[in-house]
Amino acid sequence: MEHILLIEDNLPDVELIKNYLEDASFAYRLYTVKSLQDGLDIIKHHPISVALLDLALDDTTGLPTLNSFFDEVPYIPVVVLTGNVNEVLGMNAIRAGAQDFLIKGEFNGKQLIRAIRHSMLRFKKQIDLRKDAWQLQQQEKYNKRLLAWTKLGSWEMDVLDNTMTWSEEMYRILGFQPDSFAPKLSDYLRLVYNEDKEEVEEQLNEAIKTGKLCEIEHRALVNNRTVKYLQLRAQVTSLESSGKIIFISTVQDITDIHRALQLHISTKSDYLEKGKLSKNLLEISRMPFLSLAQTIAQLDENTSQHLIEACKLRFREFSDVFLVQYNICLLSNSDPSPIEKLVPISELKDNFLQIAFTESLAQNIRWDVASKESVLADQSLFALFTYNLLHTTARYYNHHFDLNVIFDIKKAPCLHLKIRPHKNSGLTLQPKALVQHLQELMTKNTFELSENRQELIDNALAKAFSQLKIALKVENGQDIELVIPLKLQNALSYLNGNVLKHPLRTLIVEHQSILQISLRRMLQANFQEMEINYAENLHDGDLKIRLKDYDFALLDAQIPVKNGVSVAQFLHNKKSIPVIALTSDLSDANKTALLKAGAINCISNPPQREELIEAIKKILEQ
Repeated sequence: MEHILLIEDNLPDVELIKNYLEDASFAYRLYTVKSLQDGLDIIKHHPISVALLDLALDDTTGLPTLNSFFDEVPYIPVVVLTGNVNEVLGMNAIRAGAQDFLIKGEFNGKQLIRAIRHSMLRFKKQIDLRKDAWQLQQQEKYNKRLLAWTKLGSWEMDVLDNTMTWSEEMYRILGFQPDSFAPKLSDYLRLVYNEDKEEVEEQLNEAIKTGKLCEIEHRALVNNRTVKYLQLRAQVTSLESSGKIIFISTVQDITDIHRALQLHISTKSDYLEKGKLSKNLLEISRMPFLSLAQTIAQLDENTSQHLIEACKLRFREFSDVFLVQYNICLLSNSDPSPIEKLVPISELKDNFLQIAFTESLAQNIRWDVASKESVLADQSLFALFTYNLLHTTARYYNHHFDLNVIFDIKKAPCLHLKIRPHKNSGLTLQPKALVQHLQELMTKNTFELSENRQELIDNALAKAFSQLKIALKVENGQDIELVIPLKLQNALSYLNGNVLKHPLRTLIVEHQSILQISLRRMLQANFQEMEINYAENLHDGDLKIRLKDYDFALLDAQIPVKNGVSVAQFLHNKKSIPVIALTSDLSDANKTALLKAGAINCISNPPQREELIEAIKKILEQ
């Protein structure tokens, strides 16, 4: 049903329009009002489909009437009614946003109904076009952001007249402000390092003459002081729409990758020294660079396939260099103990799937874990073990294997990694050889560095087997199951063996709802049983502590004072409930003042998850 609003203060015109609408072939409901304000009030309570608006009302007249309407409700199509036979007013109304205009006394019922229907259809089409334009704009912003992340620029050059355009990232890579000048090919060649210039020019000329793809890595001197390593790909092609012959190219800044590759050390002693220097890598609790893999996976069909493949390739190159260095650190580290932190199972899952996606090593990977538990685990060691295991398995199964991960907490918490040949794998697999290889790695007692990349991965995998205390099971000679024990951490079990007889009770004193939600999620992700209460000011928080017992409280130390209760008074509560003060001011003076006032601990606001959980554990262990 169409809901039609008629804003008209002339009763005969109202009756005429009612009569005209009786011949409409569609179901409708008509609302009639005499003033613009009454019409706006109707719109607040009814789903109006179209408005018939007289421009000469008691409370407003002329084009300001239409402008006032659109200021309040720009999402409703309008058909303007005017008694002025001058069509200029009607055309101005169209320019102001009306869908159509009708001159009183010069339209009949059919013309009215047609104007209503066409106005609704045109308005819907306009909305769809605006939505498409907005989506294209967002996609363009997303693509630009991705190009900036991957440092990938591009150019197009008309082969006939040599006119050229550069992408914004192209300007940035070469040290210029975007669109700061009209570029030429000579501008690019001018920046090429002198020792590389001749080869680059020859390859580009050959590509223009033959149409073959040009691929070359070279150096460029940017801003007369910075040497960058660039990967250039260029080829001549034609535009199907116009037949124009253009020379297209992508230029990627691979300086970081090139420098990382130089970190490969050629001797054992250098490996060891490098491992010592990079030992702090072992303290990384996450591998945030893997999140870029998830971004690449979410690219839609509107994104250039060439861009997607370039992102994947460069990311694999970077991750391979990083993880080889990480293996060196693992084997160089003399401390055999993993660095365990409280980690949600969901984060282990994300790292696992991101690595698997980036490396494209398995045919089918499933993670059958719906648990919201958190475990004590070395997240970086687990990620490194995943990378090494997938690469080792791919060597024997030629990438044709399925991997299923199951989390079991019925007896003792552990992860089960089940490796099976893919059903369409053919005769390319060596399951017995893989089983034998894994068994040999699990019995190794020494884990030496090696100049050979695969030996390095094998030795690092063997050390991960030992540190994670992984068990190996084999069925039918080829179905492999690796069992990784984990330490479950929840509100009923703590490091010192303390056991609570009730769900953990906490009070959050925070006036910002978004921070309340963030704190709740952190707590629920790490504690299995927890009762959480909230107070939006110090007065309510103090009252809740008087009425109920809590194991601890979280207090926003910058919360506004209300009804005379100060932060100091809240910290000195009569029940001596331990309070963790959250503050954005972590200066020594402020921390000292809060601790003297009675806070059990003082951490940042908003807090880091590890920082918050560590502070809570200290309270519970006392």
